[in-house]
Amino acid sequence: ACPRDFITIGDECFKIINSLSTWDEANAICRNLSLVLSEPRNPSSLATYISFISGTDSNYWIGGRGNGTIFMWQSGALIPNDWELWRPGHPESNENSYCLL
Repeated sequence: ACPRDFITIGDECFKIINSLSTWDEANAICRNLSLVLSEPRNPSSLATYISFISGTDSNYWIGGRGNGTIFMWQSGALIPNDWELWRPGHPESNENSYCLL
């Protein structure tokens, strides 16, 4: 069972924080709560995330970042190139804008 104030998505517990923030701000909020931004473990987990997100009108940050060439999870693991993580229209080649999900 998930702790109080968390929700279950698939077989994972999530704390949804409704706060407009940048990725860095969201990451800091999580760290202050001794949490981390979520990282899908595999394509099945990713599909569960997408299913949840698709049913909302909100945007969410996950723990992936990149520099336009290499993309990694906060844990240091490379994000597999064959995962369909990109939000439609991203990555944008003419901007420094790379939005996952």
